[in-house]
Amino acid sequence: MATGTYDMTPKNLSLRQIVAEHYDQGRSYIDRMQANIPYGTVRKTLSITEHLHDI
Repeated sequence: MATGTYDMTPKNLSLRQIVAEHYDQGRSYIDRMQANIPYGTVRKTLSITEHLHDI
């Protein structure tokens, strides 16, 4: 079975780098949501933020 990735070399990342990238992506998602949701639904954003800190 060909995956199309046979010619790519794997990246050597530490667990810290992976977690930091995951957090940065989550933070970016939250920032975009905050820009798009009305002020009255801030609780959703806080809930997402709390969830990211639990991961």
